[in-house]
Amino acid sequence: MCSARARPPGCSAMADEIRALSAQLAQDPQSLVFLRLGEALRRKGQLEAAMRVATNGLERHPHLADAHDLYARILTDKHDYERAFDEWDMAVRIAPHHTGALKGLAFLYFKVGDLAQAEAHLEQARKVEPDDPSIDQAIEMMHKGLGPPSPTPSPAPKVLADTDCLPRAGSDLQGRWEGLLGNGPEAVRVVVRISEPSSNNFHAELDNLSGPWFGQPLLVTCEQRNVQLLVASRAGMFQGRLNDDASQMLGNWVQGGRKSPAKFWRAD
Repeated sequence: MCSARARPPGCSAMADEIRALSAQLAQDPQSLVFLRLGEALRRKGQLEAAMRVATNGLERHPHLADAHDLYARILTDKHDYERAFDEWDMAVRIAPHHTGALKGLAFLYFKVGDLAQAEAHLEQARKVEPDDPSIDQAIEMMHKGLGPPSPTPSPAPKVLADTDCLPRAGSDLQGRWEGLLGNGPEAVRVVVRISEPSSNNFHAELDNLSGPWFGQPLLVTCEQRNVQLLVASRAGMFQGRLNDDASQMLGNWVQGGRKSPAKFWRAD
């Protein structure tokens, strides 16, 4: 806890960060900045305030795995392990390759003495992030009878470069896609960039060419050519089907309870 009389430089910087993030969130309540604000409050030990930020964020973004991950970390700090497990489990259901949630579940499994499940979840995380040294360290600590460290937030998704999205054999979705959401004069032009570095492990972003909505993270699923693109920050979603030669996706855009036709085509 930071006192007003003797305030370390790090404490002052964190307070400034919290004020700035709070102002951003007040200006745009739909913003994903709540993730950074909630984590900053958690690190400062203001768990009740962090809880309010996380739960409000979850109300607006119930399908955002990072939001469930944040909430689970706060619950873990409050020693509410049962609810933390539920949140991390939900995060993995939404995003099976979410390393933060996988490591969180491993931590909780270790807490209850289920070492096999703890190691299995760490191994899953290592397959997604093979260069993450913290995963190897956690497995080594567990083998020595020491618990893995408390979960930390997953790194922010990297910004996709053009080279990340070049079409490649073995991936029907990787590439640059242009699309129209709706039809007629009110149709919205968008661009989607999809990278699939390993099977069914997608990184994707959406740009709205008709307005100031760029670099929005997408959660992508594809099963038997049925494709779902979920815009986490706005709860908009494309549901459709990839054609046989993987050159088009046709379906519907769902947002705010409304459904309209949507189509995407390759623009590589």
